[in-house]
Amino acid sequence: MFGLFGSKDAENFAIELVRDFSKRCPPASLSQGGKQTDAFARAVEDAGRLSGRTIDVVHLVGGGARNELLCQATADASGRPVIAGPVEATAIGNVLVQARSHGWVEDDLDALRALIRTTHSLRRYEPHPSSLAGVRR
Repeated sequence: MFGLFGSKDAENFAIELVRDFSKRCPPASLSQGGKQTDAFARAVEDAGRLSGRTIDVVHLVGGGARNELLCQATADASGRPVIAGPVEATAIGNVLVQARSHGWVEDDLDALRALIRTTHSLRRYEPHPSSLAGVRR
């Protein structure tokens, strides 16, 4: 689990560093001026407009799903809840597609997504009320 950091002590240090940063600079203030989260919010708006669909929730998967600050800032900037995880979404999806192609799993896409929701931890981030004032929806 802590392969990226090399040791549990290094991982704990990194986690505490992010928590300390989060306390000093709340996500809502970052999302109002942060270029990256503003870009995410624009991308969500563009995806909805181009697809003709209403986007009610943002799914953030992969390594970024571990970053609490990024997840909360994205929720704040987009004005939508963020569902974070699974971290290994690509590998999980690959395994499920392979299993389905071999006939080991017969479920449709919705059932496979439900399986992932019940077998992996996902975390939900709600936009802070103070960040919703300037959000387009």
